[in-house]
Amino acid sequence: MSAFAATASADRRLHVVDAGESLGALAVRYHVSVDDLRRWNALSGDTIQVGQELVVEEGPVLRYTTVPGDTLGCIATRFGVPVERIVTDNEGVSPQRLDVGRELVLRGGTDPRAGERDAPPAVVHVVAAGETLSHVARAHDVEIAEILAHNPGLDPDRVRIGRELSIRPGPESASLGAPNCGAIRGGVQVGEHPAYVLRNPERAWATRSTQRRLRSAFDVVHRRHPRAPRVRVHDLSLEGGGPIDDHRSHQSGRDVDITYFQRRGCDARDGCPLTRVDPGDLDVRRQWTLLHRWLRGDQAEAIYVDYALQAPLHREARRRGATAAQLARWFQYPRGRWHADGVVRHFPNHRDHLHVRFSCDGEERCR
Repeated sequence: MSAFAATASADRRLHVVDAGESLGALAVRYHVSVDDLRRWNALSGDTIQVGQELVVEEGPVLRYTTVPGDTLGCIATRFGVPVERIVTDNEGVSPQRLDVGRELVLRGGTDPRAGERDAPPAVVHVVAAGETLSHVARAHDVEIAEILAHNPGLDPDRVRIGRELSIRPGPESASLGAPNCGAIRGGVQVGEHPAYVLRNPERAWATRSTQRRLRSAFDVVHRRHPRAPRVRVHDLSLEGGGPIDDHRSHQSGRDVDITYFQRRGCDARDGCPLTRVDPGDLDVRRQWTLLHRWLRGDQAEAIYVDYALQAPLHREARRRGATAAQLARWFQYPRGRWHADGVVRHFPNHRDHLHVRFSCDGEERCR
């Protein structure tokens, strides 16, 4: 179940003025502006009377039920509500203790999933000389499948110059917060691909940037190694992000778990299994094709690979032309499994799968 089991309702909050209170003090207490208080209560000045009922909050209010892994700070980050305001609006809630299953009122909060419902209007793209659907898709940050879906009868291999294409840009998509304390605004559900098997669509949500980087790299693998066995794409994030079972990260739409390309034991339908892989069992040619796509474009912040499997990948990268400077920047190996440098680096329990964490793609609140 998604951590974002949030509901919204319209609400007006009232306050009975006590002796000594002022508009300024009430504005600070309820985290609103004095102008808001004047507008909600049709006040022309700052004078208020003891016993007077004032509207101190007006508009939609989110209600959220906590799940395992939640902290007050992370909830504040996801919904854009200060911790102090959550504590004020929810009696008995403490920043140091948060019970699972507690319903919280989040006044002024924004559900990160809201962006998914606010898609921009369609635009028209006129195909220019030399353009392919891949060019058009990259220019508008959409998938080729989305273009085909909105343009019936379009032949993906023969796009006529001057053809007008209806392009429906996706909603604004961004990673919010950190991988272990974050959310996704305007997330997309990563779909199937000829080069991988998707384990669970409900745990396959990500930012559009992550979706694009994942699929484009597997496009390259499929094109160069068409007969390669498929791998399994395991968990990404939940819809909207937030805590996900069995993971400390995977909250902000940038993390992906993928089984290794293996030389034997891969099922034609289910792909390469989640099983311990020894260096001699790793299909280094196909594995390096995948990783190189992310590394050469500086698309990955980190790729967690067991240290024992870094050596054959390092040799393959060198064989295929990587420079000494690139090898030093890309690999932790051969400096030791706890060395701090290298995008491809060791992390415990990654002998049966790799974990790629994509870089922030200019998102203001991504870290």
